[in-house]
Amino acid sequence: HKIRRARLEDLSKVSQLEKRVWKQMSARRNVIQRRFFLFPQGFIVATVGSEIAGFCCACLYDVDATKVPVDAHFPPGHIPGADYYFLFALTVNPIYRGHGIGTDLVRRELKQARKRGCKKAQVFANKHSRTLFERLDFQASAKLDSVFKGFEKLMQKPVLMELELKADPDLQKRSLSRAVDFQMR
Repeated sequence: HKIRRARLEDLSKVSQLEKRVWKQMSARRNVIQRRFFLFPQGFIVATVGSEIAGFCCACLYDVDATKVPVDAHFPPGHIPGADYYFLFALTVNPIYRGHGIGTDLVRRELKQARKRGCKKAQVFANKHSRTLFERLDFQASAKLDSVFKGFEKLMQKPVLMELELKADPDLQKRSLSRAVDFQMR
């Protein structure tokens, strides 16, 4: 599989996969398009040949989800330059699960978060995805049972998980080197 940024022409296949996996909880196509246009750098796909095998979205937000009441529509928007990197819609086609696609999607998102200097990555996880996030050092910080009322089959034992982000030293070195180079001109 390959991980890459989503393209506009991927959104139809992404929408179909979302419906197949999330059923009545799936986002409408216009919502998926809005996610893509709000923060395209945070919308990535995994491909196997010409098929979309999985995808993940993210946005930047200026409020720590542990400090405010949240609902299934959190975060309400994207705020460029904010400190919190919120992952959502991690979706992998069931026939490709267990092949590292979800892990690779999350790792790519975390790389983007570190590149942007975010303090923390946060995500709503369920009973099935929680193990994946724990392997990547996320910690459960709050139970969300009341947030997903009516969707208990899809969001079993939901929790808010978070990961403190440390800046990528290689990215810091490159940024510092560019700043020094710029000042010398």
